[in-house]
Amino acid sequence: MAGTLGGASGKRREQLKQNVKVNEVLNSVKIEKYFELAARTLSRAQEAYAKAQVDGKVGDSQGAVKRFHDLNECYVFYQRYGELSLNVIPKHNYYNSPQVAEARRRFERTRPGCLRSLEAIVRAMDTDQALLDAERERLRKLKAEREAREKAERERRAEEARLAREAEERERREQTARQRLKEQLLAEERERLRRKRQQEEQQRLQRPEPERKDGGDFVAPVVAPSPAYPPAYPPAYPPPPQTGPPPQREPSDEPAQPAPAAVVSPLQQQPSFAQGQDVLYEDRGAWQPATVVRVHREEHPPYYTVKVLGGDRPREVQTEASKLRHRKDLAAEPATSLDGLPTYEPPMPSTTVPAPVPPRVAPPPPSKPDDDARILGAAPLAPGSLDGGLLDDVAPPPPITPPAPPPRGGRPRGRGAGF
Repeated sequence: MAGTLGGASGKRREQLKQNVKVNEVLNSVKIEKYFELAARTLSRAQEAYAKAQVDGKVGDSQGAVKRFHDLNECYVFYQRYGELSLNVIPKHNYYNSPQVAEARRRFERTRPGCLRSLEAIVRAMDTDQALLDAERERLRKLKAEREAREKAERERRAEEARLAREAEERERREQTARQRLKEQLLAEERERLRRKRQQEEQQRLQRPEPERKDGGDFVAPVVAPSPAYPPAYPPAYPPPPQTGPPPQREPSDEPAQPAPAAVVSPLQQQPSFAQGQDVLYEDRGAWQPATVVRVHREEHPPYYTVKVLGGDRPREVQTEASKLRHRKDLAAEPATSLDGLPTYEPPMPSTTVPAPVPPRVAPPPPSKPDDDARILGAAPLAPGSLDGGLLDDVAPPPPITPPAPPPRGGRPRGRGAGF
């Protein structure tokens, strides 16, 4: 039952049995040696009892961790002394000898105190074990909550990454649709200009022949120049500069016709860039700094080879003028996308900091080596071997001492140096 003495610490005391085992008595060994061995064992048990403060109260699990090894040590030594006083030394052939009567009486007077001390130690073990179990359960719940928060955080970040990918894909499709619409508009503009030139050519060919004057000489009338429409494909190189005075128009009897307004095509509205100029290149809805490496004028409109400086590493791409901007034109504009909507900014990841865990006290190792264990046939008490894994979830591991830095200056000493 849970309320009986030793019920809570039964597993703990079961793991200490290998340290309590005592061999059978040997009659070839003097009984005085056994009395001396029992006296040393009792002295070690009393020292560990006082160090563990068995009669005091422990308020929390940290105090139980602090005296965990001390309680185990005093329990082991008192159990050894009980085995010696009840089951080993009384079986010696010279135990009832008159020569050791005084030592036997002193030895027998310590038995009741040993039993009372063992009861107090077991009671303290039960109390501490209940605190350790409660602390272990609390840490288990904290670990489960932390894992649940981490799982929710991972799912949230995965959802944000999915939304970001969908937004990027949607922006790419919109950009492709805008590019196709722009190309369609440019093709329609070229077709309109071609048809207009054909109509003008047909009108020029359908004009009547000029009249003859006196003498039968043919005098060509002065015809007003045709309106200067922009060609569908402007020349690849600018015309040479005109030298000399401008040509004079001959007088004509026909009234001068007003020149129509010049038609500006979308091709002439695109900005032009020179080789080596610093520009901005549109890369997936964001403007990246770039430099014009080469201008390709063999096609119209001309396209450009630019070196993009943004991103992970510089790269060269070929693009058209619609995806380039002058840096001074974009300096005063707000951060918006091509269609005037605000640019997408992915949400920042959450920086949830878990609740700090209070520091724990590392358990101290046994103060003295267990030299008498081999004589008794028991497993010796080694530092850090008294927990049996019961403190793995409660007590923290000891701190790791960093290695000492190497000496500065001088060459390293070899084997045997300094002797």
